[in-house]
Parts: sequence; C-alpha cells; structure tokens
Amino acid sequence: MKNIMVRRFLAYFIDIFLVACVMYLISFIPLSRDNQKYYEEVSFQMNSLYDSYSKNEISENEFNEKYIPLYYEWNRSNMGNTIINLFCIVLYFGCVPFFLKGQTFGKKLFHLQIVSVNDDSQVGIVSYLVRAIILNNVLITIAQQGILSFMNANNYYSFYANVNLVGYVLIYFMLLLMFLRMDHRSLHDLIAGTKVISVSDSKDLLEVKKDVEEKNQEQIRKEKNVKKTSPKKSTSSKKVSSKIQKSKTDDAKKTPRKKSTKS
Repeated sequence: MKNIMVRRFLAYFIDIFLVACVMYLISFIPLSRDNQKYYEEVSFQMNSLYDSYSKNEISENEFNEKYIPLYYEWNRSNMGNTIINLFCIVLYFGCVPFFLKGQTFGKKLFHLQIVSVNDDSQVGIVSYLVRAIILNNVLITIAQQGILSFMNANNYYSFYANVNLVGYVLIYFMLLLMFLRMDHRSLHDLIAGTKVISVSDSKDLLEVKKDVEEKNQEQIRKEKNVKKTSPKKSTSSKKVSSKIQKSKTDDAKKTPRKKSTKS
C-alpha cells in the first residue's frame, strides 16, 4: 500500500461504491420512480432487440432503425435519476472533503488527503466542488441531458455519441496525466489547485512548518529585546563617560600649577 497511486484508485472505488449505495436507496423513493415502469418496459424492448440481432434474426440496419429511438426513450425516461445521481456525486466529492479536512471516507481509509498545491493547507469548498465536477465528468453528463431535452430522436444520436466520446477521452487523458506527472496531479487537481498526499507526509510537513515558525518567532523576540536594551546601554555609557570627564576636570582644578623658574 506504499504506492500512492494504488491507494488513490482504491479510495476512489470505495467512494464511488458508497455513492452508488446512496443512489440505490434514493431510487426507492416514489418521486424518483415516476417513470420507472416505462423505463423498465423500454429496457425490456432493447434487450429483446439485442437478442434478436445477436441471433441474426434481424439485419444491422433493422437493428439500428429500432434501437436508436428506443435508446433515446430509455435515456429520456432516466433523466430524473441521472440528475439525482449528479447531485449525489457533487455533494459527496465536493462537500465531504470540506467537512473532513480534505478527506473522503475512502481517502480516510487509505490515509490520503487533498491539500492546496501552494502551502499544503486545506482548500475552500469551491475548489472541492470544481475538483468533483472535473473528476466525475459532470459537465459531459449535463451536456448529454441538454441534448436529450432539446433534440428529437432522429437528430440526437450523433451529438449524444460524440459528447460521450469526449467524456471517455477526458477520462483517459486524466489517467495519463496522473501517471506521467511526478506529483501525480491530474486535470481536476491542476484546475482546482490541489494535490493528494499521504496523511503522514502532511503531518511531517506541519511539524516542520511549526518548528520553522517557532524559530522565526524566537528570532523576532530576540531582535526586539536587543532593540529595547541597546538605547539603555548607550545612555548608561554616556553617563559613565560624562562622569569620568567631570572627575578629570575636578582633579585638574584641585591640582596646583607649578610656577616656572627662570634660570
């Protein structure tokens, strides 16, 4: 478990599993099951159509002509659940780290922490939300829902498929960045200004910073003390020198001058 990359992937899978469990529970709420019956009917028709195509009972052209409208209706009937799922994902990956000081439940299990790239401090909730949106391709899913809402079954499929392709390209690009960069920061980290470190590393860094701050404060206190004491020393030295000078003049006055004798 020493490799931080392996720990990051395992932590993410645990987080996604937790979010999926929440989504599954929400699916039993009546409000999210308004189109459930129609969704199940369309799903059954799609499966039957695919079985017929796999058994060579229909041609590829017939399959495409029937499958694309069904796929359109299947996605439209599932829009409510998709929006709820997006909300759960953004809420979990955006808000949970904010309240757990840079950790999700998966990251806490594998001793990982999201911190600022500049000073390893906790970032604001906006950075966590931006990170969650980029990491989970939320913008791609929103674009797909927009296509389903404003386009009909005859025109939507090519746009929907292209947007879906862009989503997959982004996923592979983020994975590639994570593997190639020395600090393992991917696109979501670069945009949000964050990085993921081990909790032990963050503790060590905090201790080092604490020691440095204490030394700096001690140095500042010493400099202040020197400044306070230095004027006193100068005035005291002036007093001593003036006393010495005064004593010399007094001695000179007391000592009688010798009269010069002429030879």
